[in-house]
This record gives sequence, structure tokens and C-alpha cells, in this order.
Amino acid sequence: MFAVTIADFVGSAAALAVVSVAGAGALALRDGANAIVEKCVFTGNQAKHGAAIFCTGSTLMVKDSKIIDNTGLNATAINILGASNVTIDSCTITGNTNSSNDGYGAVNLANGASNVYLTGKTVIYDNLNKDGKQQNLHLQNNANLDYDVSGLAAGSKVGVSFLNTRLESGDKFFS
Repeated sequence: MFAVTIADFVGSAAALAVVSVAGAGALALRDGANAIVEKCVFTGNQAKHGAAIFCTGSTLMVKDSKIIDNTGLNATAINILGASNVTIDSCTITGNTNSSNDGYGAVNLANGASNVYLTGKTVIYDNLNKDGKQQNLHLQNNANLDYDVSGLAAGSKVGVSFLNTRLESGDKFFS
């Protein structure tokens, strides 16, 4: 199992390489990897799958960080696939641009059972597709998610969209 802690990083993919995944951005986690990203700024990244962070089958905590001004096709900030556990705590994910109108938002959750926790004062908003429409937190392709936003602090703002995802009558988002 691979584990890493990244703190006080500012920059783009050219400065950070942890695990190589074709088409991924600055940080790629897969196959049981664990990472803590704290007080970092991911900016200026360009990639097909998660311009800043790609996570599949892994555990990730992003805390007190900014993911801003990245460009991607499938997730402009964080792409979460497979059975991943992801916590986004007191982060700002904004100003990211999708290079198409068919992309999957700044934070994309798809293809498997993932646990995603949003806590603290987290902002995932003002991330746009090429036509200037909001694409923020996106659930797609029958993603099976345990989704917890109960820890969000006052002032948090998160935009949510869905594609090929069915909500059950008991599902609660932002209650």
C-alpha cells in the first residue's frame, strides 16, 4: 500500500508526481493508496482525468487547500472513481474550467461505491464548462455514494448536478 502526506504545496503537475496514471493531473492515487493533502494550492493543471487530483480505489483527505484555475475534460479538479474514501475539509474549489460541455464538473464521483464527506467551510462553486455554465460537484453513471454533508460550516457553498444517477426517495442532499 502506498501512503503520502503532502503539505504546503503550491503549483502544477510539473512540480509533483506521486503515482503515474495516464491522463491524470498533478496527483494520482490508485489501488489502495492513501494520501493527506493539507494547506496546498493546485493551480494551472491541465489533464483529461482530474486536472488536480485523480483518485480510484484509494483514501484521500484534502484539508485547508485550494484547487483553482485548472482545466480538464473529465473533472477539472478531483476525479473520484471506484471504491474510494474522500474527505474534503475546509477547501475552496473554484475557477476551474471544463474544456467541453460534456465534462463532469470540478469534482466528479462515478463508477462504484465511494464515500465522500464534505466538512468545514467548503466551497465547490463557480466552476464552469466551456459555455460558462456551472459544473461543480457531479454524480454520474449510477454512482453508489455514501454522501455526508452534515459537517459543513456556515458559509459553505456546493453546486450539485446528476447524470445517469437515480435518487432514491430516502436520499437527502443538503438538508
